[in-house]
Amino acid sequence: MGLPASQARFRCRSCGVVAHADLNASRNIARKCEAVWNAGCESRVPVFSP
Repeated sequence: MGLPASQARFRCRSCGVVAHADLNASRNIARKCEAVWNAGCESRVPVFSP
């Protein structure tokens, strides 16, 4: 019992790429997490030391 074809498949309206919806979503989440992680690693906020 899988998802209906319309929900299991993602098709980009802009470029037409077709991918499995869950795989596409997980890649998007991973890409955003990596960007947030890297932004935190590159922070230039001074460290407070008493």
